[in-house]
Amino acid sequence: MSTLLQWCDLQPQGPSGLAAIRFPVPVRIHSMSIYPKGMQPFAADESIVSRTEPEAFFLDVYFNSHPVVAADAKEKPKPTNALLHSLVPYAGDQLSFAVNMSKEFATRLMIVKGTYDVVSMAIYGEVVSENVSLPTIYTPRPSSLPEPIPIVKPLDPAMSRDPTQLARQLLSLIPDAPPLPLVIRLMFCLKPSNEDWDLEEFPYLHPNLDDSMDDFDLEKACELTSRPVSDDTELETIQNFANQVANVTDEKDEDQAIYIACLLSNSASQTPELSRLLIQSMDVSAMFDPYSIDSDTLSYLLDASSNADIARYLNNDLFLETLNTVAKDANAGPRLQSMARRLSSRIEGWAILEDALSNTQGDFPRAVDCLADMCSQEGSFGVWLESMITHQDIAAKLGENPTIPIPSQHPPVLLGRSNASVPHDEFIAFLRAFIGVACVLAVYAWADSLPDQRCRERILGILRLWQGIEGYREIVNHLLLLRQMIFRLGCMLDNELPTKSGIDAEHIIVNLAENPRSFLSKDFVECVLSLKPPLSYITNEQHISLRRSAYIADDGLEGAIDELTREAEYPPTIKSLRGIRVSLAIVDQELNEDEEHYVLEAFWKDESRGALTCLVEVLKDISGQLQEYFSITQPPPTPPKVIAWLFHTCGDTMRLISRLLLNNPLPGPPIRSLAREIANVFFCTDAADVLYSQSSDTCRAAQETRQPCIDLIQLLADPRSSDVPNKPSALIVLRTLLEHGLQSGNKDPAQHLTETFYLIDYLIPNPRDATDADISMWVRGVLPKISKELWAFYRVLDIDNKAHFMRRLVSLDYGEVGIGDWLLQKELEELSQTLQSLRNDSLSENLRNFKLYQVGATFIVMDALTSGSGSDSEWITDCLNSGEDITQSFASCLWDVFHLHLVSPSILQVSRVLATLSTLDKELSHPLALIILQSLTLDVSMSTVGDGLMLAQSLLSLLPPEDIDFEGVAATLGAALANIASKDDISNEIAESIYSLLDWFTQTARTRMAHLPPLIGITTSTFNTLSDRIGSLLDETQVELWDATRAAITIDVAAAAPSYTTLPETVQLSIQDLESLLNKDPPPVPSTPPRKALNQDILSLVTVSPPTALIRSPAVTGLTKTYLNNDFRQLRQTPSARQNTSRLPSMHVDVGSLSSS
Repeated sequence: MSTLLQWCDLQPQGPSGLAAIRFPVPVRIHSMSIYPKGMQPFAADESIVSRTEPEAFFLDVYFNSHPVVAADAKEKPKPTNALLHSLVPYAGDQLSFAVNMSKEFATRLMIVKGTYDVVSMAIYGEVVSENVSLPTIYTPRPSSLPEPIPIVKPLDPAMSRDPTQLARQLLSLIPDAPPLPLVIRLMFCLKPSNEDWDLEEFPYLHPNLDDSMDDFDLEKACELTSRPVSDDTELETIQNFANQVANVTDEKDEDQAIYIACLLSNSASQTPELSRLLIQSMDVSAMFDPYSIDSDTLSYLLDASSNADIARYLNNDLFLETLNTVAKDANAGPRLQSMARRLSSRIEGWAILEDALSNTQGDFPRAVDCLADMCSQEGSFGVWLESMITHQDIAAKLGENPTIPIPSQHPPVLLGRSNASVPHDEFIAFLRAFIGVACVLAVYAWADSLPDQRCRERILGILRLWQGIEGYREIVNHLLLLRQMIFRLGCMLDNELPTKSGIDAEHIIVNLAENPRSFLSKDFVECVLSLKPPLSYITNEQHISLRRSAYIADDGLEGAIDELTREAEYPPTIKSLRGIRVSLAIVDQELNEDEEHYVLEAFWKDESRGALTCLVEVLKDISGQLQEYFSITQPPPTPPKVIAWLFHTCGDTMRLISRLLLNNPLPGPPIRSLAREIANVFFCTDAADVLYSQSSDTCRAAQETRQPCIDLIQLLADPRSSDVPNKPSALIVLRTLLEHGLQSGNKDPAQHLTETFYLIDYLIPNPRDATDADISMWVRGVLPKISKELWAFYRVLDIDNKAHFMRRLVSLDYGEVGIGDWLLQKELEELSQTLQSLRNDSLSENLRNFKLYQVGATFIVMDALTSGSGSDSEWITDCLNSGEDITQSFASCLWDVFHLHLVSPSILQVSRVLATLSTLDKELSHPLALIILQSLTLDVSMSTVGDGLMLAQSLLSLLPPEDIDFEGVAATLGAALANIASKDDISNEIAESIYSLLDWFTQTARTRMAHLPPLIGITTSTFNTLSDRIGSLLDETQVELWDATRAAITIDVAAAAPSYTTLPETVQLSIQDLESLLNKDPPPVPSTPPRKALNQDILSLVTVSPPTALIRSPAVTGLTKTYLNNDFRQLRQTPSARQNTSRLPSMHVDVGSLSSS
C-alpha cells in the first residue's frame, strides 16, 4: 500500500545543478507526483503551496539500488553504488509518474537533475524492512481479471443516432468555428492556400457562380469550384452554372476529359446539389474513352467516385466497359491498369455499401473493403465523409437503423478482415463509429491548423482512449495514416521541452507501430526516422526498435528480403518480431502491385533460394519459438505481448505463403515441413485459448491465427501446390499430419492429437462442396495409399472423434474403395483380441479395467455410428450385416461378450438397432438375442425392457431349434426376470411379452430336449411373485395358459448365477499404475552377485585361453606348458583359438622364433 514518503521543494544546488533526497530507511517508491505553481496539493494542510517553475522541463532521476536482504539469507550482499536512471517529462499541470521498482530492491537515495528552478514533488511508496521473508514456495492463486469498463456514451459514436455529435461538440470549443461540412471540405478536399488563411473573410471564401462570363470554359469552371460553394447558394444559380458547363462541352477536345474529371472531383465534396445537377446536365460517361484517360484523369475520378451520386451515375455499362478496356490494355502500363481496376471496384462498391445500410443480408465484407479503400487517401476520404453527413438520402437510411446494444460493447473489428461475417446491427455500429472518428479527426485537423491548443489536446486524449478500445483502435489507426495526420503528429514532436500534445503524439505513434502495415506509409517511416531524443514517452529500447523497422521499410523489398533471410533472434523480442512482420508486409505490398515475378527474382538474386522456401523457414523458426511457451516443460519467462506477436507473425507468414503457393509449387520435403509447422501453430492457438483470458491480446491473437492455419492447410492439399510427380499433394499433407499427430514431442499428447485431428477434419473435403474430380482424387489417389497411417491414427483417437472421423471417411468414400469397411474390420479384430485377453485370469486389476474400457469404447463408437444420420447408420448396419468376413468377426465378438457376461447401454443399443433390421444374417441373430436378454439386467427403462423381450423372441424364432443354446437362454433369462421383478411399474405389454417369451421357450425347448433347462439367477419366491403379478395383468383367456407355462418352468437355486460386468465409460489410473501398464517387462532389480567359496582347488585358479585349447593342444601336458618350434602359432590358427583371449600374445616366443631363424 502506497503512503506519502516525502514532500519537498527541490532546487538545484552547486555547479552541477543536482538535488538529492536521502531517506532514513530503505524505501520502495511507487510513484511521484509533480504539482504546478500555486496549487495546494493537500487538503489537510492548506499552508503547503507548490512552487514548480518553469511550466515544462525534463528531469533525470537516479535511484540508488539497495538490495533487499531475505530473513533466511546466509550472507548479506555487499552494498552497491549502482544508480538506476529514469527520465521524467513534465509538461505542466498535476502529473503523476509510476516508478516500477522490483521487490528485490529498494532505495535510500534519489538524485534529481534537470533544467528547472523549483520542482514541488510528492513521493509515494512503502518502507522496506531490512530483513524480509521472501516466499520460497510458489502457491498458485486464482487471479481475478478486471472487468472492462464500458466507454461513456458521449465518446461512443457507435451507439449514437447522430455519430457526428461528438465532433460538433468539440468544434464548438473553438471560437467562431465554421460548420462541420465546411471544415471537412477545407481540411481534406478543397485545401486553402497559405494566403487564404490570412484573409479576413476566411474561411468563408465562396465563389460567385452568378457572374456571367463570355469566355467561360471548363478551366474556369474548375477554378471556380476549387473553393467551397456556399451551402446557402440558390438552386437556380447552381442550375445556371451546370448549364454553362454543359454548353462548353458540346465540342469535344483532347483536354476535355481531364477538365471534366477535375470538375467532378471539385464538386464531389460540395453541396450535394452541385454534383447532382452537373451530372444531370451532360452525358459524363460519353466524355471518357480509353484513349483520353490518363493517370491524372483517373486520379480525379477516384476522388469524385467517392461521392454517392457520382458513383451511382458512373455505374453504367458504357463507363465500366471503358475502364475494363484500360485495365486489360498492356500498353497502358501497370499503374494505369491498377487505377482503372480500383475505380471500377469503387463504383461498384458504393452500390454495395449503400445497399448494406438497409439490407440486413447485405455484403458487409465487400462494403467494408470499399469503405477502407475510399478512406485511404485524403481527397476521397473527405468526399466520402461529406456524402455520409450531407446527402439526405444516405443519412436517412443510416438514421433509420435503431441503436441496438451489441454484445461486445464496442464496434466489431472489420477492417482488414475480408471474411468477417457480422449481423447487420454490428455493421451499422461499425459504420457509425467510423463516421464519428472521421469527423473528430477533421475537427482535430482544423484545431491544429489554427492552432487551438485546448481543443487539440482534448481530441488527442480521445484518440488515445479510442486506441485502447478494440474496434475503435483499428478505425483510428487506419485514418491516422493519412498523410496530413502523420505530418501533424510529427510536428508536435519538434519541441525541445515536453508538451501534453507531444506526449500524446508519442503514445499514438507507438500504438500505430503495433500494426506493421503502418510502416508501408512513407510518411509514417519519415516520422519515425525523425524522432530524436529526449523523448517523453518512447523509451530508448522502443526507439531503437521503431527505427530498425523504419530502416527496413525505407530499404524496400531488398531490406525486407535481408531481414527474412537472416537467422532468427533468440529469445524473441518485439524488435525482432516487428522487423519480420514489417518485412512480410512489404513483400505483400509488392505482390498487391502485380509484381510477383519481380519479388520472386529478388529472392533468388539475393539469397539463391526461392521466396516460398525462405518463408517456410521463417515459419519454422517462429513456430519453434512459439511452441516453447505451450510445452509440458517450464516455459521461458517472456512478456505475454511477445507471445501475441509470435502468433501475429505466424499468421502473417502463412497468409503470405498462401498468396504464393498456387503459382509456385513446392517439392515434397518443404510440403511436409510446412504441414508440420501448421499443425504446431494450430495446437498453440488452442493452448493459448485455454490458458489465457478471452479478453487478452494473446488469446485474441491466437484466435486470429487459427483461420490462416486452416486456409493454408487446405490450400497445401491443392494439386497445384506440389511439383512431385505422380503423387498428389493431398497424399503428402494427410500422411504427414497422420504421422505428426502421433508424435507430440514436448507438447501435451492428448491435446496435440486432438488439434491435429481437427486440422485433418478441415483438410478432408466435404462431398457436398467438392467437385467430382477432387473427390475422385482423394478416394482413389489418397486414402488407399495411407491405410496403415489412417488405422494408426484412428485407433488412438477418443470416442467422439473416432465416430466423427469414420463418418467423414465413409461420406467421402461413399463405398468406392471401402475405407470405412476396412477400418471397421480392423476395429473388430482389435476388439476380438481384447476380448480374448480378458479370458486370462492372471491379468492385473488395472490392466483388466483398462481392457474393459477399451471394449466399452468400441461399442460406444458403434452406438454413435448406428444412431447417426440415415446414411451413416445405413452404412454400418449394412456392413455388419453383409454376410462377409466382417459379419463373422462381429458375431465372434458378440459371442465373446456374451460368454464374458459383459453389459453396457451401448451394447444394448447397438444390438437393438441391428435386431430391427428387416433382414438379419443368421450368424448375428443368436448372439444378439442373448446379448439383449443379458443387457436387460441393467437399470434400463421399462419401455426398453418391453422392446428387448420382443426383439429377443423375434430373433430366436428365426433360428432352427437345434441351433439354439437353450441353457444359455435359460441362464440369461433368469437374471433378466429377476431384474424385472424388482420394478414396480410392470405394464400389461411387458407382462404379455414375458408370457410370450416363456411360452415360446417351453414349447420350443421341448422339441429337442427331454427336460427344460432351469432358470438361473432368480429365486423361486421371486419367480412366483413375478408370475402372480404377470397373471394379474393378462387377459382371462391367457391366464390358464400362463399357469401351464409357469408350471413347466423350473428354477435351479443351487446353480451360481452369472456375474455380469458393466463396462466402464471412463478409466482412472494413477501415474504409477500407468507406468506399470506401459512397462510390460520391467527391468530386473539389481543385486550383488554371490561370492564364491574360498576352498577352491588349485586347478580352478588356472586360466587357459581359449578353454577348448586345453583338450586340443598336444603341447599341454600338465600345469606347465612347453612350446616346440612353431607350436604356438599352430595353436593360434585353430578356429577355437581365434576367440578373444583378453590378453596379448607372449612376446618372448616371437623373439625366440626370430632368433632361431
